Amino acid sequence: MRVSLQVFLFAAALAFPLASAWAAPSVAAGDQAVKDDTVTISQVVSDGPGWIVIHKEEHGGPGAVVGYAAVKDGANSDVAVKIDSYTATPKLFAMLHTDAGKVGTYEFPGPDIPVMLNGEMVNPSFTVTDLDPRVSVKDQTVMGSSVTIAEVLSNGPGWLVIHADAKGSPGPVIGYAMVKEGLSRDLMVKINSSKATPVLYAMLHTDAGKVGTYEFPGPDIPVMVDGNMVSPPFKASR
Repeated sequence: MRVSLQVFLFAAALAFPLASAWAAPSVAAGDQAVKDDTVTISQVVSDGPGWIVIHKEEHGGPGAVVGYAAVKDGANSDVAVKIDSYTATPKLFAMLHTDAGKVGTYEFPGPDIPVMLNGEMVNPSFTVTDLDPRVSVKDQTVMGSSVTIAEVLSNGPGWLVIHADAKGSPGPVIGYAMVKEGLSRDLMVKINSSKATPVLYAMLHTDAGKVGTYEFPGPDIPVMVDGNMVSPPFKASR
């Protein structure tokens, strides 16, 4: 009987460190500036090999994937993740996935599903700065006297200015609307529809003079990224 008790206690002593070594899956991500199209996730704890997947924000929750990186079993510190800065949003989500298919190949949709803890995905949000300003547009039918700009990211208050086409380049201004600092979606811009051309340009300007007053020519100059104006064209049919 004494021998059996000793064997039991010895086995329990071996098992206890293994049990206590397990840590619940977790992700810690701090607010940060994007550097070289990269974000850094301060800590990831994974139960087996996995992936840390960066999602843009859509409707307040995780949206499209903008980047991912492999993580090893256990604790991972300062995980660098390359992202698509052009489509990233100021609010991002760092979601932990399994690597349940071919190890080293991200497969989702597929076997590399999100990790669940107590019925919830492990996906804390964090905010980023230093994203390049951008304007995303969609071809559309002009209804009445306004157009809708899908997305505007501005580093400070600014203006979204609609230009008519002039031989393949932005021409006369036919409308403008204020934009806030950060991300704006589905921005409606009043235009002079009688001067609209089949192709229009949505140009981002600063609001560098008297805030709330459009001043161009003047201090509210076009925003430049890599030496180019942020002014994508779009088709505007009637």
